Amino acid sequence: MFQYHFQVPEQKKIRMIVHTDCKNEADDQYAVAHHLMTPKFVVKGLIAGHFDKANQGRYPDGGTAKASYDEIIKVLDLMHVKDEYPVFMGSARPLADENTPNICPGAQFIVDEAMKDDSRPLFAGFFHYQFSHNTCIVVVQMTDGLVQENEVERLTKRSDERHSL
Repeated sequence: MFQYHFQVPEQKKIRMIVHTDCKNEADDQYAVAHHLMTPKFVVKGLIAGHFDKANQGRYPDGGTAKASYDEIIKVLDLMHVKDEYPVFMGSARPLADENTPNICPGAQFIVDEAMKDDSRPLFAGFFHYQFSHNTCIVVVQMTDGLVQENEVERLTKRSDERHSL
């Protein structure tokens, strides 16, 4: 897609899924572009997330994920790569509780990609605006369809340390 003066060896590349509420804040468009242009990432797909709590009436109830979807398509189109990456709808609403899943195409895509027989690691990045005006970035690694808890704990600790400065 993009031409660089160096090559990342195939065994060093990682599969990446990007989940973003791309229409909510302007930083997400940059994050999408960054992921697509990073030679170490093999972006397997993008998932449009909702941002209903920050909506403030700009979009119809449950319509913010669709706004994010349209914004992802716009970014891909501006980068001239619209047909190179699949884009999936995430959940239109937040989880009702810890025990009730929101089944959506984006969630199914994560499961399907995690279950593929591929020796490269799979990471998923979730980019969301927090009410503390900090961007929350959660990255999880999946191996054999399971989230690696130690990776989540390490990243969470590093995130906490960063925000306590």
